[in-house]
Amino acid sequence: MRSMLWALCCAAFLWGFSCPASAAGIKEIVVAIESTPPHFNPALLSGSTVATVGAQLYAGLTRVDAAGNAMPYLAKSWKASPDGRSVRFELRENAFFHDGHPITSGDVAYSILMSREYHPFRPMLESVTRVDTPSPHTVIVRLSRPFPLLPKVLVPALVPILPRHVFDNGHPLPTHPANKKAVGSGPFMLESFTPDRSIRLVRNPRFFLPDRPIADRLTFRIFWDQGEIPLALASGEVDVYLFASCIQLRRFLDGYKFAPFTVLPLGNLHPYTVLSYNLRQKPFSDRKVRRAFALAIDRNFLADRLLHGMVKPLSGPFPPGALFYTPLPAPHDIAEANRLLDEAGYPRGKDGKRFSIIVDYSPDSPLPRELLRLLQYELAARLGIEVRTRDSESVSDWMRHVVTGDYQVVLDELFAWYDPVIGIHRLYSKNNSDRGIVWTNSGGYANDTVEALMQQATEEAIPRRRQTLYDRLQRELVEDNALLWLTTSPYALVAQPSLRHLEQLGLGLMSPLDGIEKVPSLFLGGNP
Repeated sequence: MRSMLWALCCAAFLWGFSCPASAAGIKEIVVAIESTPPHFNPALLSGSTVATVGAQLYAGLTRVDAAGNAMPYLAKSWKASPDGRSVRFELRENAFFHDGHPITSGDVAYSILMSREYHPFRPMLESVTRVDTPSPHTVIVRLSRPFPLLPKVLVPALVPILPRHVFDNGHPLPTHPANKKAVGSGPFMLESFTPDRSIRLVRNPRFFLPDRPIADRLTFRIFWDQGEIPLALASGEVDVYLFASCIQLRRFLDGYKFAPFTVLPLGNLHPYTVLSYNLRQKPFSDRKVRRAFALAIDRNFLADRLLHGMVKPLSGPFPPGALFYTPLPAPHDIAEANRLLDEAGYPRGKDGKRFSIIVDYSPDSPLPRELLRLLQYELAARLGIEVRTRDSESVSDWMRHVVTGDYQVVLDELFAWYDPVIGIHRLYSKNNSDRGIVWTNSGGYANDTVEALMQQATEEAIPRRRQTLYDRLQRELVEDNALLWLTTSPYALVAQPSLRHLEQLGLGLMSPLDGIEKVPSLFLGGNP
C-alpha cells in the first residue's frame, strides 16, 4: 500500500532532470551505502549493510517474493511432516560454493545451527532441536513444536548457507577471518574490499540458477557523508541507494530538478523508530516512569509537523501496515505524566528539574537528529527532564555502548520484517537478552504473559487465531510500556530508471540481486 510518504517522494522526483544514459552492454550496478559493514556474514548481525552484501555472497535455502511468500532457492522443494514437528528440504544437486566445493546437507545443517546460536533474532530458530542429513542432498529440520513459518526464515539475509569446510575449523564463528573473506554460493563473489571506500563483487560463474546473475559486477560504494548520495544519484555515479530517507532527499530536491527515479517502499520490512530503555537501571526499571514518558510525547505532533506528514505515529510495537498490526490509542496527558513521576519518587527540584538522561543514537541515520531536538524540548518543558545526547564516532562505537549495556536510552530504527516471529519477538524474548548483540532484547525486558503469547503465536498456523494472539500481545506490551514507540520511518529504495525488476525484491536490496538488470536510460531533458 502506497502511503502519503511515497506520494510525496515521487512528487519530489517528478521534476525533470537529465540522467546520463547508460551505455549499452554495461553490466555493473553501483549501490550507495552509508557505512562500512564490520563483515559480510548475516548469521552474526542483522544490520542492513551486512544483510545486503551478504545476500549476494551467500545463498539461503529459500528466498521471498514481493508478497513475502517463501520461494525455492538452494532448496528446490520442502514438505512438513503431518504433526508439523519436522520439515524435509531437498537441495539442488548442481550447487557449488565459490571455491568449487559442492554444497551438501552437512553445510546446511551446520549453517542452521550456527544461525540459531549467533543470529540476533534467536526466537525465529529457537524451536529447532537438531538437523538431520539422511543424504547429501536431503535435510530434515527437527522442531520442538510446530513452526509453520520455517521456510520463510531460511533466506540468505537471515540464515546464509556457510561452507562448513571453511568455517568449522575450531575458530569461533563471531571472530572467524572468513567472515570478511566470504566464500559463499550466492550470485556474486567477493573481488575486493577497501574499508570506507568500496566493496566489489563479480559474477559467480558457478551460480546454480541458469543465466543468473544478469549483472557482471556489483559495486557497493561507501559514503560517510550521506549528503553526497543524492548528488551521486543525480550525476549517475550510483544506480541505487540502499535505504534513502525521503526527508533527506526532499531537502536536496528543493533546489534541483530531477528525472523520475524509481522510488519503491520497503514493503516487507516496515521500518520504525523507538526509544529503547535500559530496564536494568533506574529510572526506567520503574513502569511509572516509562508510562510518564509515553503520556508526555505527542506522537501525532511528531508525525504531522516535525516530519512533514511523511511518517505515521506509532502507538504500539507493530507499525501500521505490518502483519497482524492492531491500531491502539496513544493518550497524551501531561498532568498525569507529571503525577506519575512525583509518585515514582522523582519530584522537581527548585530549578524545576527532575533528573537527566543520556540518549545514544546511531550516526548513520539522518532521522534521529530530527526527533532528538523535539524530544529534548518536550521532556524538559513538560516534565522537567534534561535530555543529553552522546554522539558516537562510528556505528561500531554506538554498537559497543548498546551490547555492553553502557546506556540509559537508545533512539533506534528497527524493522518489523514480514512476520512478527522474525522482527518483533527478538525485542521482547527473555531468551534473547544478555547476548552482547545489537538489535536484540538488550534492555532486559521480561514478561511471562508476553512469553506465552509469543510461543502460542509461533506455533499457530491459522491467521485468524494468530491475529487474536497478537492483538493481546500488543496490548500487553503497551500496558507495560516496554519501549517508547514513536513513528514509522520514511525510507524507500531509490534507483535510476535504468534498473529493472526491483519491484520483485521481497526484502529490497537485502534480497539476492541475481535478477536485476541494467538497461540503457532515456535522455529525459531538463537541467540540474
